[in-house]
Amino acid sequence: MILDLVESLRKQMVQSAVLHHSLTHPDVLRLSQQLDQVILSFQKEHAPHLGGEHLPSTDMAGAPFDTHRPTHRV
Repeated sequence: MILDLVESLRKQMVQSAVLHHSLTHPDVLRLSQQLDQVILSFQKEHAPHLGGEHLPSTDMAGAPFDTHRPTHRV
């Protein structure tokens, strides 16, 4: 279920941040980007039902969301 996946990724991200004492550690960023992709994918599938036909197709840095590219950028 999508909620289980979101919660699992969120917990892994928080645990990684605590373990590495950093919000910018590559593992934390990778998990954050994975979480973003899962949420965005869900939103795109359900956008008409949520009233959001025009959801962003880029991440916060302006890079296009693409499930085929590596999730970690330096």
